[in-house]
Amino acid sequence: MGVGGNGRGKCSRGGAPDRTMQRRKFLATVGSLTAGSAAALGTGAFTSVTADRSVTVEVAGDSEAYLGLEAVSASPNSQYVEKSDGEISFDFSAADNDGSPVDGGGNGFNPDSETRINDLLHVTNQGTQSFNYWVNVSQLGAGSDFVTIEASGYSSISGNMGSTTGASKQLAYDGGNADDVELYQLGPGDDNYLHLVVDAKGESPNNFAGTVTFVAEHDGVPGSN
Repeated sequence: MGVGGNGRGKCSRGGAPDRTMQRRKFLATVGSLTAGSAAALGTGAFTSVTADRSVTVEVAGDSEAYLGLEAVSASPNSQYVEKSDGEISFDFSAADNDGSPVDGGGNGFNPDSETRINDLLHVTNQGTQSFNYWVNVSQLGAGSDFVTIEASGYSSISGNMGSTTGASKQLAYDGGNADDVELYQLGPGDDNYLHLVVDAKGESPNNFAGTVTFVAEHDGVPGSN
């Protein structure tokens, strides 16, 4: 299992290892992103989904086996992340619209609102060579209009060339915004923290379905595959 595990190894510069792309399918019943909403996450990939929609989640790239995803243990938002048998699930039913945990349950994700969940996932390079990574949301359909995935921590290699500590950078690629995506490179042992923003202001996210792919490539860039 490529992500969230303890896989080690080297990635050949001459080509990708002979590895079958891992795929996970899940169904999440979110009820138009209301209280009680839940979204499942296949190992190595990240997404959220609305009511009664089946979403395929994939991991890809010659370095995908070394991309580790875990809950941020020191963050109060770690309560939204559950991991069982190598698979991660998100349950935002206890969140208010500002993303903060609420005792006894909150509003969840509501239409015509913006919800931000900081420090949701800890991303680590568990391999022995550097790789670039981003999240391809181009197959998410209308949902890509509502979801932003950001990172903070280790410095990026595009856009702001300085440290991104304390700042957030967009790493969701929608198929046409390659110039706007911050390309992050993680060396062995380097890490980032991922944040989720769901912006449904003035919209209804009922058509939120499709595929989201975490891509980890030794020399890749968004739009190259």
